[in-house]
Amino acid sequence: MKGLLIVGHGSEKSHYAKVMEIHKERIEKMGIFDEVEICYVARNRKPTPDEAVRKMKSDEIYVVPILISKGIHFTEDLPAFFNFKPGQREGVFDGKRIVICDPIGEDRFVTLAIINAVFKLLE
Repeated sequence: MKGLLIVGHGSEKSHYAKVMEIHKERIEKMGIFDEVEICYVARNRKPTPDEAVRKMKSDEIYVVPILISKGIHFTEDLPAFFNFKPGQREGVFDGKRIVICDPIGEDRFVTLAIINAVFKLLE
């Protein structure tokens, strides 16, 4: 089984979790992954990446950080949740193969989303 773990920064605002759920539901409908879960990398936000992975049944989990760049949350905090060394992107945690993908910030689709935000206002 292949799983997807969407990692957000986390916020005290309830709307943040709703936006994460929207993305989760859209991806689930595509049927690409056997399971899709969300978690948060910021301190005191639940579930944490390690908690989410422990609940997942997939033996291979792709971790996608919804972060703008390869900052400390990406290079140090996220790997630490899986007992990885800083900067480590792949390994085994809880008997599951974990693959940490690049943050989405440099993706061309993010560029298009920025432009689209303006076009929506002009409609």
